[in-house]
Amino acid sequence: MNAKSFFILFVFLISFLTAKPVHAEIEEVILRVDGLACPFCAYGLEKKMMPIKGVKSYDVDMGEGKVYLELEGDAKLDLEAFRKGVKEAGFTLRDVYLRAKGTIEKSDTGFALILGAGGDQLLLFEKEALGKEYHQGDDPKSLTLGQELARKLEEYAGNKKEVRIEGSVHEHQGLPAGLAVEKLETVG
Repeated sequence: MNAKSFFILFVFLISFLTAKPVHAEIEEVILRVDGLACPFCAYGLEKKMMPIKGVKSYDVDMGEGKVYLELEGDAKLDLEAFRKGVKEAGFTLRDVYLRAKGTIEKSDTGFALILGAGGDQLLLFEKEALGKEYHQGDDPKSLTLGQELARKLEEYAGNKKEVRIEGSVHEHQGLPAGLAVEKLETVG
């Protein structure tokens, strides 16, 4: 092995060993819940939320009607379990907001935030697109992203940078859940 080959191998090995691994995860889930009026209400809801697989901690702000859930690092986003727990406690779930880390991928359905080793994904779109055709059952490719967001997502999809995204989550029939991007930043 000549010196040049050795140097290239050495640089590759050092960059491999010092590269930061991607830690895709859901960092926080915030449920907006109607009807939380007293500590007994909060406790009743806590009894329904804490047994949900992956829920690590629970906190409530009764004044704002928000429930803050911290999930375990490898937990999946189980919207149905959240909806069911809130309903069984006697309340109405109005919104699911989350902060999550992952990587961006581009496919024929658009851009998605990829979570965890299992490849769970959330389709990404502009918050203003909630009422557009995409969310009325039409072809997902009909959704247009704003130029700035589309440019950032394209850049992140190309280089596999880890990103943190915050926004509201909603479900699509026959497609992965959607995430309305309210905040997007690179991690690290």
